[in-house]
Amino acid sequence: MPIETNMTNAAISSSPRRRPAWGRKLAWAAASLLGLLIVLYFVATSSAFLKAIILPGVGKALQADVTAGDISLSPFSQVIVRKLRVQTTGAEPLVTADEARVRYNLSAILRGDIDLAEVSLSAPLIQIVQEADGTSNLDPLLTPAGKTPAPAAKPGQTPRLAIKNGALKNGTVRFTHKRKDGSVETAELAKIDVAIDQFQNGQSGKITLAADLKLDTRHPTSAKSANDALQAKVTGTFDLGVDALLRPQTVKATARVDLSTADGAYKDWPVWARLFKSR
Repeated sequence: MPIETNMTNAAISSSPRRRPAWGRKLAWAAASLLGLLIVLYFVATSSAFLKAIILPGVGKALQADVTAGDISLSPFSQVIVRKLRVQTTGAEPLVTADEARVRYNLSAILRGDIDLAEVSLSAPLIQIVQEADGTSNLDPLLTPAGKTPAPAAKPGQTPRLAIKNGALKNGTVRFTHKRKDGSVETAELAKIDVAIDQFQNGQSGKITLAADLKLDTRHPTSAKSANDALQAKVTGTFDLGVDALLRPQTVKATARVDLSTADGAYKDWPVWARLFKSR
């Protein structure tokens, strides 16, 4: 009998221990939670989710229809929006852009600092149309419904801003004013190229600009046969120094205007162009 007892005890002690039920449940819960977080991450950062959920919210806040062809989001580093379109009132969209790209430092932003490694816009088009009654397609953005003006920032609340590289490529800004007499004024900057190099609090940065300027006034045929027109090439370099509150402290600018056309009311502009060339 003692021998049989020892053999039985040895057999029992050598059998593998089964994991407690609560341990298995905890492991399954952790695995399920991890899987859910992974699924939520890919869903929340997917282009379809951002276009269906986020953009309509942005559009509602702006009182505009905001759409995009595609959105690529890496939450910790960058966001890319392609085929952006902002439509308010009127037939023409207020803003379109082939691509908008922002690369940022999320940990710095969470600390309250705006640290941007890159900000770029490709082929943006801004069209502002002012009707004869004084209203424009920009009004919904300037007077959001149900919003009260934000309180003025108090001293010491200026965030740290650092833009290492900024670029606007092949942009167009067009302002159209329809007068009550039937004439239409158009002011346009086309082929805009802007580069920003190292702009931040308490530092000096550099901005370069190149654009084609066009001014045009079309009068009703019955009132005036000739239109006023001006076309010119504008280039400039600006060395801008700001203090800790981003207030300009030093500005060194070099600008040049090369006229190609100046007719009608703009025929005296070559005099002003010569002044710009001399600076």
